[in-house]
Amino acid sequence: MASDGKLGSVPDWVTLQTKVFTRWINQKFQSAGRAERIDNVLTGFGDGRVFGAFLEALSEQKCGAKWNKNPRMRVTHVDNINMALKFAQQLGVKVKNFPAAADFLDGETRPVLGFVWACILKFLKFGDDDDAEKLNAKDALLMWVQNKVAGYGLAVEKFPNSFKDGKVLCALIHANRPQLMPGYEGLAAGDEAIAAMFDGAEKYFELEKYITVDEFKRFDEVSMVVYVSDFYYGIAREKKKDRAARRIGKVVKFTKDMDARKVEFNERALSYRARVKDVEKVLGDRTIDNTMAGAVQKLDDFDAYKRNDKNVLIGDHLALESQYNGIGTRLSDKKR
Repeated sequence: MASDGKLGSVPDWVTLQTKVFTRWINQKFQSAGRAERIDNVLTGFGDGRVFGAFLEALSEQKCGAKWNKNPRMRVTHVDNINMALKFAQQLGVKVKNFPAAADFLDGETRPVLGFVWACILKFLKFGDDDDAEKLNAKDALLMWVQNKVAGYGLAVEKFPNSFKDGKVLCALIHANRPQLMPGYEGLAAGDEAIAAMFDGAEKYFELEKYITVDEFKRFDEVSMVVYVSDFYYGIAREKKKDRAARRIGKVVKFTKDMDARKVEFNERALSYRARVKDVEKVLGDRTIDNTMAGAVQKLDDFDAYKRNDKNVLIGDHLALESQYNGIGTRLSDKKR
């Protein structure tokens, strides 16, 4: 890796950007369901193929390049990297000074990190498509944070300064999952708030603690933007899960309600059928003994049916019909 500054020294921003970019790229591979991984962004794209895979994961498009699958010589590595760079140009990735293949092969810090940052900015999307056309990714992300913590009395003005004491990101977690920040009001800005933010983000959307408190406080603008972008995507992912859980909960509740209504309907229907059979048995008995008393008894039985059973049976029948239609209508409305 080429140094930036004194011979043998590596500037702090390089170390931190390398760490943040490496982790972000591996997460992008994982979320895209790809097997590629890198150990270091400065050296991980040296054969070109992983570089192409990174661009495919970002753009969700196929490169179509005919890669040298087992590059052993420098020239074959260069060919692969050039194909990846050509793909990046086709995707519309723009930088002031377009890097050369040798920059990736030799791990040159500024060309590699600058180009990866350009790729990230190109494909990071925050908010609606209309907003994305008006604002660049950095400004859109800042506006999103401002909107989410508007009621917390915090100044969210720019990256990285507004975020370095941890309070803004703590507020962001508290605004969405207050139970993960139970002592938010009493948090001291600085190390305490940053540590609490690390804990909350890990519990909320599984953002691993891959940096230290001290490293977070030393983030430059680029590293902070990439780090905060994980909050946007992590919170959005959890909200999607919450919506899915609510939908499932509604389906379960509806199913239980329908099952209970069906059980009630079947029980009432069985009771109705039993009563109808009893009445049919009485009304179907046409035997009359040859006495006045027997004839009077038959008339009394019929009068009792009209008084006690007829209206009840009619009411039960109408109620069952209404209940059946109600169940059918609700099931139809839910396309069940």
